[in-house]
Amino acid sequence: MGNEIRCDDAIGLTVLERVKHRLQNINNQQEITFLSLRTGGLDLIYELEGYDDLIVVDSYFSPSSKPGRVRILYEEDLIGALSVDSAHLISLPTALTLSKRLGYHTPRLICAVVIDVGEQCMVFGSSLTEEVAQAGNEAADRTCEIVREYLRVQACG
Repeated sequence: MGNEIRCDDAIGLTVLERVKHRLQNINNQQEITFLSLRTGGLDLIYELEGYDDLIVVDSYFSPSSKPGRVRILYEEDLIGALSVDSAHLISLPTALTLSKRLGYHTPRLICAVVIDVGEQCMVFGSSLTEEVAQAGNEAADRTCEIVREYLRVQACG
């Protein structure tokens, strides 16, 4: 997820391209779909409907963010992120919860790979800051590990 015209907010999209390239030759019976989402809010419900499982790669900004830090967040880590300040600004966990309540085929959130960003995620521009750009490889490595482990577990039943 991300926005390529808001500087560091584009890191999720950048990492996704790296992950797609690294996993392009994976030999697996299961289908892997890569979605580059540039939307949020209620649109997430429609974009994610029908998928079974979900791994999110996105930037993360809060007052405690340390730009360039890569973390893996699980559903329980995101519970505090439930919010409905505006229908346009609902969070991913809120969109998934609402989707389930409305009866949509909602994916199970495996985890979110998040790259901490600073206030540059709010600035219009097309380049990443150095510390966030450098974190892209680590985020791609960790995402690939998660996908491979998930596929291994699924193959074993």
